[in-house]
Amino acid sequence: MIRNQIKDAANEIISWLQDAVGDVAYSMDEEGDDKWNKRIKKAKRNGVTDIKGWLADELYNDVGTLCDMTGDRIHDAGKGDKKAMITIAEKIKEGGHRALRIAIDLHIKRWQK
Repeated sequence: MIRNQIKDAANEIISWLQDAVGDVAYSMDEEGDDKWNKRIKKAKRNGVTDIKGWLADELYNDVGTLCDMTGDRIHDAGKGDKKAMITIAEKIKEGGHRALRIAIDLHIKRWQK
């Protein structure tokens, strides 16, 4: 892959991820995952009024969620080529926040095996 393709793929994945966590947050109901239900109830007790916005932020900072959401996207963008996937992942890491960098590192370690 050429440099522009890598940059474009990384930017597209980051943009998609930001939208996707919001979509997930707004589609989640309180009958789902126990882990998130407990966190939502605690947030409400702590006075959070915009639960869906809060949840989107929490999902965007959850390593497991980020790992789940990015793996297939990076794989598809790299067309299954491990070298391309790692290169795209490294580009994503450059501007990523801590949780995203950790999630991406997990992918890279798995792909380097």
